[in-house]
Amino acid sequence: MKKTYFIIFILFFSAMLTTVSFNCGCLNSSASRTADNLAAKGIEDADPTQDAAKTPVDTSGTENETTAPVNVGNLETPSINEDDVILEFTVITKEINELESDGKREIIAKYPYFEHQDSEDIFYAANNTIKNDYIDFWINDFRDITDEAFEYMREDTPGPLGLDINYSIEYMDNRCVSILLYSFSYTGGAHPNTFSSSYNYDIEKRKDILLYDLFAEGYNYLGFLSSYCYEDIKNKYTEIDVDPADMEDWIIDGTDPSKPDNFRDFNLTADSLMITFDPYEVGPYAMGAFIVFVPYAEFKGNILYP
Repeated sequence: MKKTYFIIFILFFSAMLTTVSFNCGCLNSSASRTADNLAAKGIEDADPTQDAAKTPVDTSGTENETTAPVNVGNLETPSINEDDVILEFTVITKEINELESDGKREIIAKYPYFEHQDSEDIFYAANNTIKNDYIDFWINDFRDITDEAFEYMREDTPGPLGLDINYSIEYMDNRCVSILLYSFSYTGGAHPNTFSSSYNYDIEKRKDILLYDLFAEGYNYLGFLSSYCYEDIKNKYTEIDVDPADMEDWIIDGTDPSKPDNFRDFNLTADSLMITFDPYEVGPYAMGAFIVFVPYAEFKGNILYP
């Protein structure tokens, strides 16, 4: 994953509302291009090979578990090390499929669930955080937004409005796992929205990895990330024939080291730290999302993971 990639959205939207399955013209013009670029960096939908028994969620949908191949960039057979003993664990793709509000709202979500062959405690915190703080939060937020949108929708508006959540595992070894969760949603506005969020977990310590946990004490990681991302994003604009000077205010604000939240979406990879900037963070929506890869060697020994 040494190459850097950027995601460019080109918007061609019709006046008609369409479904979240992204088979329609309104979403395909932007979302399919996003999917192509995500696939280029290794993010793609899991392809379930075995269906487990379905557990009802409510009358309008089901939640499934599937043992599925997931995008693991580092190890084909993930394992963790506890007391020098390699303990195998598996990653299960859980799925939510719900059609609600008389067919006007569709929710599709895939997210990882980690199972250890000996102990549920090892991944207990990670599994709960992913489901409660990410998946459930996004779904509930989407429901709140669309409940309000329904009040203004015409009766003959084709639907449904929709939310589609998926994930990739950017890195996994015996010490940590790094996950990127991303969503596509359409809530009745001028265009669909995309959003991503990273989750990093220390398997040995059984705790979340925050950005400052990655670096040696006293290292000015925010200053370095700011400078590196600023220059990299300017270069990306130049590559697509956009004058970086026209985007200067966006780039400066989006890489400001005094705002640690600018770098909240970080992932470990085999050889680089990956920083994802969603639409609107370092440019207008039409410019899409930008992904910066910072080789570990650039930190000159000050990075503590992976």
